[in-house]
Amino acid sequence: MSDIYKGVDHPNFGKPFSVETKAFISQAMSGKKNPNSGKSLSAETKAEIRDAMVGRTLSAKTKALISDTMTGRTLSAGAKTKLIDAKVGVNNPMFGQTLSTKTKAKISLAVSKKYLFILLIQSQKKLHCLNVLILVLKLQNTLIIVMEQFLII
Repeated sequence: MSDIYKGVDHPNFGKPFSVETKAFISQAMSGKKNPNSGKSLSAETKAEIRDAMVGRTLSAKTKALISDTMTGRTLSAGAKTKLIDAKVGVNNPMFGQTLSTKTKAKISLAVSKKYLFILLIQSQKKLHCLNVLILVLKLQNTLIIVMEQFLII
């Protein structure tokens, strides 16, 4: 194609396709008619693409567009099974690793704080919830500072 009809000089520059035209093009390029049908990228090409994408940061606008696109998306049962199976056993990033006692304590505290915070907000009987919170925090031997943060609510 000559450079005469590229970019701003192209007669259709800035003119969006109609829904019917998009559907026609999609149908015309689907399946075996697609020039890339049946082809796969070489390991070298994949490595080049990966290297080009590493360290890339997305703008807030792009992140918002991705979020809007993915919102409300549901996966089929088969897709969920595949995702779960992909991270089982040796494929799990934490496979063979154990958490330190300190890390386990941090996770436990974070989970209990989150649960109790939700409990405080949802309940109409705040006094009862505060008593439960104090009891749980005493049982876990956690910091008094955490308890004071919840008592502010």
